[in-house]
Amino acid sequence: MELSLLISIPLFAFICAKLSTYFTIQTAKKQHFYEENNARKIHSEKVSALGGIPIFITLCLSVLIFIKPSYLSYSIIGSSLLLLGVGLWDDLKNIGIKRRLLTQFAVANIAYIVGFQFIGSGIHPVIIYGLTVGFVMMMINGMNFLDGINGLAGGIGLIAAGIFAIIFYTKGQVELAFFALAYVGALLGFLWYNFGKKAAIFMGDNGSTILGFILAIFALKAWNLSMDLPNTTNLIMVSLTLIALPILDLFGVVTVRLSKRQSPFQADRMHIHHLLTDSGKSHPEASCFLIAWILSLAGIFYFELITSMSLATLIVIGSYLAIRVFYTTIKSPSISVVKWDKTAAQPSPTP
Repeated sequence: MELSLLISIPLFAFICAKLSTYFTIQTAKKQHFYEENNARKIHSEKVSALGGIPIFITLCLSVLIFIKPSYLSYSIIGSSLLLLGVGLWDDLKNIGIKRRLLTQFAVANIAYIVGFQFIGSGIHPVIIYGLTVGFVMMMINGMNFLDGINGLAGGIGLIAAGIFAIIFYTKGQVELAFFALAYVGALLGFLWYNFGKKAAIFMGDNGSTILGFILAIFALKAWNLSMDLPNTTNLIMVSLTLIALPILDLFGVVTVRLSKRQSPFQADRMHIHHLLTDSGKSHPEASCFLIAWILSLAGIFYFELITSMSLATLIVIGSYLAIRVFYTTIKSPSISVVKWDKTAAQPSPTP
């Protein structure tokens, strides 16, 4: 029974997400639900940023049909619903950072309460709480930052969710494995319309924040499994590699902004994917380059070609910095901070 579900869950999710994403695109066109442009996402064409809706609907249906609901599934779905609502509000009305951070803080606390948290012997509970909440919020914002070119956030999420599904299934966490597989199918259905030089729909804050949240709790669970089971250092290294890009890019961009005495929330084109596209790569080329980088590192650590945690961390951080420096200096992209007038820049809907 379980083996058949390994195929039927992602297949159902893919079909459901593909159909619901298509209907979302058509509805957005009729109702003129388009993304508000900003300095990081400048599109001449009108494209909806409601991609999180069909992904969320697909997850809910998959859980109800294939997964025996538990407090764990309900907690993930409920937290995702909060992020979806606030993300939609922000995508359509631009509500500001304070409300978003408050919602993120709330869902990070929910994750902590239901058991998605760092564990370790001798660590004070207050430190565990702070690390957990801080990590979840960083992943939410990091993945939101990463959602700047076609296919990147969805592609990273697809690969990460797939590998987490394998980890959970082999370690006996069947419910989480099935949930991860449903997310794989949902993201694949979304990427059908998002990947390429021109996207028919964007994930938007309503999708990227949920993606960051789910990958954060998956990583926390994988971390807990590695603490409970012997000889699983490679499990930790693979898990950290899968979520490395949004965290590293978040720190990298904020560091650059602060060094220039700018607000860390100032929109610009200093993200690593923007450096790649500004150097001449297309959206698919930049996305595939970064996904291949993550996959190659994860493969090295999974097959234990490198077993030292400190060396693995050095390689991940060092390779990120090398890519960033190369495409900042040698390729010399044009980087600028843009003062953005949303009212003037937003395309008016056609009658």
